[in-house]
Amino acid sequence: FEYVMGDRRWPPPPYPPNVRPPIGSYTDIYATTGDSITSGLHYSCNPIDDLDFPCYAAPIFQFESTTALSTIPASSHAPAPMKHPPPIPSLSRDSSFRPSSNLYLPKRKKNRKCVLSRLELCLILLVFLLLFSLGVTLTFWLLYLQGYRTFFDGKPLYPSQISFGGGEEAADPSANNHGGRVCTSRECTVLAAFLAENLNDKVDPCDDFYEFACGNYGLNRNLAANKPLRHTISDVQARLNKQVRSLLADDPSPKDKMWDSLAKGYYRKCQDEDTLEHHGKEAMLSVLSWVGGWPTVDGDKWKEWPHGWEKQLAVVMNKTGVNAVLLELAVTHDPSNSSRSIIELDQPKWGVGSRWPYLMGPDDPMIQNYTSLMVATAVSMGAPQERAEKDMKEAMELELKLVNFSAEEMVRRDPERGNNRFQLWELKNHFPLIKIDEYVHSVFDGLVKLSDNETIIIRETEYFKGIQHILKDTSKRVLANYISWRIVQGFSPFLPPTAREPFYQFKANQTGMFNSPPPDRWEDCVTLSVIMMDMPVGKLFVEHFFDRVRAMTKMNELTLYLKSEFIKQLHVLDWMDDETRERAISKANAIEYKSGYPEVLFDDEWMSKQWGIPFRETEPLLHLTIRIKLVRYAEELLRLSEPLDRSTWYQSPAQVDAYYAPNSNEMIFPAGIMQFPFLTIGVPNYITYGMVGAVIGHEVSHAFDDQGGRYDELGNLKEWWDAETDRKFQEKNKCFVHQYESVRVEEAGVHLNGQLSLGENIADNGGVKTAFNAYRAWKSNATENEPSLPGFQNMTSDQMFFLAYANNWCSVVRSKHYVQLIMTDVHAPSKYRAIIPLRNRPEFSKAFNCPKNSPMNPDKKCQVCEHNTETKLRKRTTKTGTFKLLNQFINLKTYGLTLQLVELALLALAGHESSWGALSWACRYHRDRNGSGKPVPLSASSLTTVGGNNGMLFFGSGCSSSSRYFIQESKSKLLAVSSRSEG
Repeated sequence: FEYVMGDRRWPPPPYPPNVRPPIGSYTDIYATTGDSITSGLHYSCNPIDDLDFPCYAAPIFQFESTTALSTIPASSHAPAPMKHPPPIPSLSRDSSFRPSSNLYLPKRKKNRKCVLSRLELCLILLVFLLLFSLGVTLTFWLLYLQGYRTFFDGKPLYPSQISFGGGEEAADPSANNHGGRVCTSRECTVLAAFLAENLNDKVDPCDDFYEFACGNYGLNRNLAANKPLRHTISDVQARLNKQVRSLLADDPSPKDKMWDSLAKGYYRKCQDEDTLEHHGKEAMLSVLSWVGGWPTVDGDKWKEWPHGWEKQLAVVMNKTGVNAVLLELAVTHDPSNSSRSIIELDQPKWGVGSRWPYLMGPDDPMIQNYTSLMVATAVSMGAPQERAEKDMKEAMELELKLVNFSAEEMVRRDPERGNNRFQLWELKNHFPLIKIDEYVHSVFDGLVKLSDNETIIIRETEYFKGIQHILKDTSKRVLANYISWRIVQGFSPFLPPTAREPFYQFKANQTGMFNSPPPDRWEDCVTLSVIMMDMPVGKLFVEHFFDRVRAMTKMNELTLYLKSEFIKQLHVLDWMDDETRERAISKANAIEYKSGYPEVLFDDEWMSKQWGIPFRETEPLLHLTIRIKLVRYAEELLRLSEPLDRSTWYQSPAQVDAYYAPNSNEMIFPAGIMQFPFLTIGVPNYITYGMVGAVIGHEVSHAFDDQGGRYDELGNLKEWWDAETDRKFQEKNKCFVHQYESVRVEEAGVHLNGQLSLGENIADNGGVKTAFNAYRAWKSNATENEPSLPGFQNMTSDQMFFLAYANNWCSVVRSKHYVQLIMTDVHAPSKYRAIIPLRNRPEFSKAFNCPKNSPMNPDKKCQVCEHNTETKLRKRTTKTGTFKLLNQFINLKTYGLTLQLVELALLALAGHESSWGALSWACRYHRDRNGSGKPVPLSASSLTTVGGNNGMLFFGSGCSSSSRYFIQESKSKLLAVSSRSEG
């Protein structure tokens, strides 16, 4: 453990051939990355799983012990073999067994001189104890008079064994005591090694906590030449991809289900580069022929469509499954009535990927590279160079015109702005130059019969108004060239390797990876398999690599605590009015949690119905892909005529992700995110709550961010916020926008985009706060303190929580890619997702003792779910006589008078609307008074009826996990609230 976790540097090389020297001062733990799953034999270990670390130590120990490099005695390294339990010596019949007996030596006669010496020693010790007791008593009495009450409350005078920052705020004394215990299980050892490998303990955490927690991440993990970034999430996804690869690469078995054969066959076809090289081009040209051909390739053989572009788009969609060309159609939840589905038309996604490069004009380097890609692809498909350059220039000019009428992402964040509803017959009046009704009828033809009164949402009305003039004046040849190009671009992974190369280089140049080699084909094939066959591949992963029982049980516990704590925050927000608060609590209670995988995954009848697609050995990969896309797309269109199924998952369990869906008020945590290190069964909860707990809190917070907060508990888009409450919420949002936009990213030379990332920033800040409170709530119910991790014995549990949270976001990013992330991603770069939320948390500054106005403890903090308890009670307790009594209550709290008086003051408030705020404060206060964090039952005097007709309050068993508070208001409504969780 000294070598793994200690500060001592390793001896210099040479190392034996089978021993790889470590990086920095810590062992190079491959078990915590994706590198170890399939490659296996590091340090001559046997093939390993994601938690096998101890085998690395064996050859290193052998080498050091033989070369005498170690400074630790050999006995410390390799203790003598011992039987467990050790043998108990047998007693002879005449042995007298008493505490002072020595079972291994014969009795001796008493020595009188020795007895006298012992008496003298006892007297000396007695005098010493009396003097010591007198001194301690006097000291404690003086401390008590001065108000230093920590020892009387069962807490130590000093907060921890270590101190950070030298600030005025002390760490919570109850947060540290691990009881001297260290968790040495395999899971704890590997998790500790993971944290230690990223840690840069030369940095003051109060100066830059990200550098403290993740400073060595980039040093110990190489960024591949063909990757724009690497972070904790991508490491987990890389490991998961290798696991999926091992399953899909298995030979077919007669026992395989039809969907298993489909998944394995798809991956096998994708890996067959020889077939793609010889037949990929022909397969693509045949698909283009289904939709009328590509004029720039066909030349004079191309024939103009007999219909308009609207009908042609429907043909493309129905024959290839390609959507989002010129416009995008989807069947989604009705924003106004989430129990039904509705047709939605929207602006498409653009070829470059984001809108902002187009706004720079045709001379922008990225636009020029994109045009060159179009020309190179057309030539590779058989077009003459000169014709390809002319036709693709025209197609590019068309796309530039279309983009000018599209809306930017920041504007599109407002969900109410996009809820523009029309009946099908009305579209002719609003968009007279576009036959949208003909397009929609053609798409649904043969699947769903639509009436002229069918309601349709047009998300971007200005886009459709603008493009109708452009498309009317554009020739069919130019439109056909552009549509064909977008089809080929969408299916580029199925082109021959030589034709794929320009696509990869274009994407690489966007992110600063100039002239880098393409990724291994198996990586693309695993990604395609997960996307195209989300449930078959997800089922294989869940069956072989997911600890279903333990992981889902732990997630259920976490979600209950996180939900309970979030609701508590809603109860005491001082900027939210009572009516909005009740609706917010109702919404929080109604959130549906989906974790792991859908239950139907193991229903063979359902899988057969959904994925009983026959596999054809001789079918081209592209044609198989289109066949699968058309089946899935038909299912989406048919949802329009069927009852909405809320059990549907829209993401594979084999993806490392989590998301909140506002139109159904549900959170989804696939099995992929429930993996090491985010969720590791058997490690202390300060790690679990800091990592996956913060992810859960992030998604819960999305229900009340600037977008999710517009939907009610049923997922309906409606105005349920009080106007004044909404105004105050917008003011708090402005704080976040300004805070993030004030941060300059030196690697990119630009500032963060606080408006684009607002929703995610709110969720990040709310997530870490809720997770921390949930951990403290769990800890208050725990029977004993958790052990420390090896190498981290001097850090408190609160400090370890924040260290774990920051490790969610360890990353290394190319400088050029930073610009693209800031301009296009709704998330802030990973570094700032770690550092800015912690700057806003007073609990963080307290845990690390950061001085005021230090970089990690700025004076101005942005918070949404924050309140001042005393202010809250003052504002919400306005009935006659209460304000005066409340001042007395605050004074009682301030001067630390008897617990019973505080209880009585609380009871006097119980009949008023501030009951919950008082109770919530009381729970925390009683735990603090008890010191160890354990709840204190209230005294019998608390069982008092107060408030007359205004209400009645009973305290059961203090703040224990089993307590319930019953408040009867006006003797007509009974409200039962748990102090821990609604469950």
